[in-house]
Amino acid sequence: MFEQAKNFWQQYGLSITSLIMILFLVAAFYKIHQPNVLPIKQVIITGAPQTYQTEVQQVINASLATGLLTLNLQQLIDKIDELSWVAAVKVERRWPDSLIVNIQQQAPVAIWNNNTLLNDYAETFIMPETLLSSFTQTLPQLNGPAGSQLKVLYYYQQFNQLLQTINLQISQITLESNEDWQLILNNGLKIQLGQQDILTRLQRFVKVYNNVFAAGQKQAIAVNLDYPNGMAVQWGAN
Repeated sequence: MFEQAKNFWQQYGLSITSLIMILFLVAAFYKIHQPNVLPIKQVIITGAPQTYQTEVQQVINASLATGLLTLNLQQLIDKIDELSWVAAVKVERRWPDSLIVNIQQQAPVAIWNNNTLLNDYAETFIMPETLLSSFTQTLPQLNGPAGSQLKVLYYYQQFNQLLQTINLQISQITLESNEDWQLILNNGLKIQLGQQDILTRLQRFVKVYNNVFAAGQKQAIAVNLDYPNGMAVQWGAN
């Protein structure tokens, strides 16, 4: 009888202890996941220019009502990534009350149609007017119909490779809606390429540039290469 009672308490005593431990762990888990237990008191943003700090902080603030452990990091990352100037973002928790947000911003390679920027994947994005105006002094201007960004960027790169052999580069390139190409070089020279054989036509210009244009006493204002085998040149007054 004594042995039976002993076995009973050993068996059910252990079960009660296990149940108490489980209830304790559940209560502890629930407790620490309450926002007021581990609130986020500090947000550190790195990689974003000071101009963008307020914009990023506004996005983050909308998610700070939750605690450090209950914050959905992926959801916050997705929201920050929706900002057009953000290329990549990483968010991590730092115990006990901090959030670290590291942002990699888009790297513009050109201005697109005067009002947006273009990255090296031919994707457009927007920056504040104050920063956009600063890029107009250093970045080339690319223009074209909607959806032609990749095509224009590709030919900009191809044309520049040819022009670099004569120490020139493109300041502005325009693709018209009728597929007509126009260039403005960094020396101010305007080039009309037309619609067909545009690389071949620019090669023709490059081949004669040093002898006809660089060595000449007159300065060319514009060159029309929209001919099968020749070109028309508009010369300056001097």
